Amino acid sequence: MSPSFLFDGMRISFVVESPALGGAERQALLLAAELRAVARTVPEIVCLRNSDDGSDRLREECARLELPMRIADPGLPSSWRRWPAGLSEFARFLGAGRPDVVLPYWNQANVAAALTWRAAGARSCIWGQRDEGRSRPPPVLERIAVRSTPFFVANSSTALRFVLKDLRVPRRRVRRILNGVRLPSPAMTREAWRASLGLADDARVAVMVANLHGFKDHGTLLGAWRHLLHSSRLPSDQRQCLQLILAGAPGDRAAAIEAEMREPGMRGTARWIGPVSDIAGLLSAADLCVHSSMHEGLPNAVLEAMYAGLPVVGTDTRSLRQTLGVGAGAFLSPPLDAAALAERIANVVELDARDRNRIGSSNRARAYSQFTPDQLVRRACHAIQHSLSAAEAWLREDPRTLLRRQIISYKLARPFDLQLRRVWRR
Repeated sequence: MSPSFLFDGMRISFVVESPALGGAERQALLLAAELRAVARTVPEIVCLRNSDDGSDRLREECARLELPMRIADPGLPSSWRRWPAGLSEFARFLGAGRPDVVLPYWNQANVAAALTWRAAGARSCIWGQRDEGRSRPPPVLERIAVRSTPFFVANSSTALRFVLKDLRVPRRRVRRILNGVRLPSPAMTREAWRASLGLADDARVAVMVANLHGFKDHGTLLGAWRHLLHSSRLPSDQRQCLQLILAGAPGDRAAAIEAEMREPGMRGTARWIGPVSDIAGLLSAADLCVHSSMHEGLPNAVLEAMYAGLPVVGTDTRSLRQTLGVGAGAFLSPPLDAAALAERIANVVELDARDRNRIGSSNRARAYSQFTPDQLVRRACHAIQHSLSAAEAWLREDPRTLLRRQIISYKLARPFDLQLRRVWRR
């Protein structure tokens, strides 16, 4: 049956944490735009709060895609313990959009949506698990949120395992939906990008696109780069041509990373260029993509590099191995092992252009077969259908539904844990 028949006019609220633009937000934007075009839904983007650093790139992308966006004001605070007084207000704010389905993306958005979707008048809510379980809420709050959610989606095998094992959600209430990517045409050519970065024609350029947060582990990548620059594995003329480009928004590791790149032996060979809107253009200027991360869901940056036809070197996480597919082990190193990562990078740097293009073409073919927007929309439509049925059955069969509604609408004025326990005992 055509999705446009099933979902025509359905209002969907995509809930994200802030207007800062990360991987989860980019996936929300892609799915919202695709569902509007293919299934004729009426999507909106809802933010829990303004970003701490004043970043507003999500609003710019929403304006470009002509997607409505709202930011809760005052929003839910970043501290879990300060949430209770704001939940009722957020439920009213969310309900003002008259959503039929609420689709939260990542961590606090999942919990906020779980606790407020019924009070907001929605028909269903789909928890979106996009990592291995970072920044978890207090246990009592997590239990209530999980029990208040009728359906779950995980974007990788790592996220799926967390939902099943740690959150203890029955398998029938979970679907795995892989990320999709749509890489636009470059705004600047390879030559223009390399000229803007001051790169020589013979430079071998490695790129990592990721916000500068600790869990992305840029430190191991910089350690690997230092190994590579001083390794006898490569001839001196090749070492002199190496360039590492880091692109992404500043995070908790930005100052440390900049300081490390200014150290003797690293200066001039590695740089951070900040957030980049023309990702396709930057990737066209590179010779390989590097992605060091201790834990990962399904990284957009790697999918985009695959779409761009680049070889990908990274750390051996379950999700990255799943993304690259058969033969991935030759390009992956153990997490936190800078020397092994340097060896994997050297293996690609040593190749001539023809062999690098062959590896990149294989990555592009896999991306086009496994991670397309069409597949994302089709799986999302099925998940929405199942979630609506699950929500109806869940509301009929769950004897604690009334209790959960009381928790959502209860006026919380006392300390957080004590108040939750008091409501739960009722």
